[in-house]
Amino acid sequence: MLIDYAENPYPYLDEAGKKKIAMAQSDLLRKFTDLAFDDSAKTRWLEAEQKGADGMDLEAKTELELESGLFERSENSF
Repeated sequence: MLIDYAENPYPYLDEAGKKKIAMAQSDLLRKFTDLAFDDSAKTRWLEAEQKGADGMDLEAKTELELESGLFERSENSF
């Protein structure tokens, strides 16, 4: 019964529950639409296209170049 509820909760809900699900679905769709079509979405899309299928930059980088942004360089070792 729990699996059936997870797949299709509508028959088990009262009207208030159905309205809440409809509102949540609407909010999710609105948020997705806002993120997918905002001004920076094109920039993010272009950046993603420049990367390979595994998410790595197409240009080969050395290990030192990859690690350079991970740690702060400081004269104080503590």
